[in-house]
Amino acid sequence: LWPFVPRDPAAACSFQAFINQTFSLASILWTAAIAHTLYATVVQRAQRVEKYMRSYHIAIWALSLLSAVVPLAAGRFASVGPWCWIATAPSGDKGGAAMRFAFF
Repeated sequence: LWPFVPRDPAAACSFQAFINQTFSLASILWTAAIAHTLYATVVQRAQRVEKYMRSYHIAIWALSLLSAVVPLAAGRFASVGPWCWIATAPSGDKGGAAMRFAFF
């Protein structure tokens, strides 16, 4: 992955924020998918839980990518201390704070 990181610091920051946002949310959603599979198997006694896999993939990757594409398209990814994520504007603009709340 390292050769694909942009040389420009702002672009590298956006790249880091995009990857972080996408895969952090995907990790949480996959944990929920595992919990749902266990619930269906143990409580509901479902015999064919593999039928959910396609739906899991579509929902998880669509939501994860959407949560990263929207701030990227809006130009909201920037350095926020020791890492890059959705930044708020110093002018008091609440758009960054709203995106943080929506996509966290």
